[in-house]
Amino acid sequence: MRVVIATDSFPAVSSALAGAAMGEAFAHRGAEVAVVPIGAAGRGFSQAASDLLRAPVELMTVAGQVFTLTRQGGTSVLSVAGDPDLLPTRRIDRHSTSVVVGRAVALVLADSPDELVLEMPATAIHDGGAGLLAALGAVADKPLDAGVEGLRGVTSVDLGAVRALVGRTRISLVVEADEVARHLVGLRGITSVRGHAAGVVSDPADLLALDQNLVDLAASCGSVESVSAGSGAGGGLGFACLLLGGRVLTGSQWCSEHAGLPTTAKAADLVVSGGGRLDFGSMGGEVLTHVTQVAGDALRPVVVVAGANFISARELRSVGVEAAYSVRPGADDVDTITVEEITEATRAVAASWTWPPLGGGHE
Repeated sequence: MRVVIATDSFPAVSSALAGAAMGEAFAHRGAEVAVVPIGAAGRGFSQAASDLLRAPVELMTVAGQVFTLTRQGGTSVLSVAGDPDLLPTRRIDRHSTSVVVGRAVALVLADSPDELVLEMPATAIHDGGAGLLAALGAVADKPLDAGVEGLRGVTSVDLGAVRALVGRTRISLVVEADEVARHLVGLRGITSVRGHAAGVVSDPADLLALDQNLVDLAASCGSVESVSAGSGAGGGLGFACLLLGGRVLTGSQWCSEHAGLPTTAKAADLVVSGGGRLDFGSMGGEVLTHVTQVAGDALRPVVVVAGANFISARELRSVGVEAAYSVRPGADDVDTITVEEITEATRAVAASWTWPPLGGGHE
């Protein structure tokens, strides 16, 4: 029997280690096991990418902002670590800029990687990627490094130096799942969505003016990408990436693609996933959603080993999960679950789902 394991991380256990722990239980039953580390932006992606690339995570600091960098072959994964200046707030930050992110990107581009993966968790950036473009060499008739407010009246942006620096490198922006379809401008754009969510901007004309600044930025770059899905991701970094021939996707999608999970799932008999909590609030989160989609396309069953499961069997099947098992049944505290606990809990799962199972069908 062949089993592929693609699990989210647990609070104290990485995706790779959790997958290996589950794999040990299945291998003990004689199954062939493949483990695919996988993670969402800001929630395990950086470590999962490091494990996939089998390369260490390096620290780099640019203008006081901490980044992590993983490099292997032609792939470089640059992740923005938490910083108060970039974290989202309950207001639109008119002066937040992506220029420091751009400087870090420029340093990585100096090595001319085949792909630069930029992980951008939730952020206060709201400049449409203008600061990043400035750091890469863009020249405009208005300051590109002064936030969305500084873009007022922009009419010309020269991207010649930017395109020369990027060259043939493909830039992949990794963001949270709800950011992948975000537009830069318009009713579904970042100003409209953030302005109404914050609930502190009372003047619609003010929102329209900020949105117009981003419209002008896109027009000055000669692009229609501002109305494309993903252009508003990362406060508009998606626009800059799309403008330069890149793409916007989730961490789960990138890990799945890099590891060839769709192909591996088709060759497997069973797909196993997991994570900390499985409840109605998250339904397992981005990773489980992606894994069930991949397994569904491959017509393979999915079982889940979660820290604690609070969803009924009927509801689980509605989201593509055949069965879910708990490491700590009914527990509120899953933060301290260990590798050993994951392996022990998975032994019963493996006994039920290995083929042919001892004692007949699954429970």
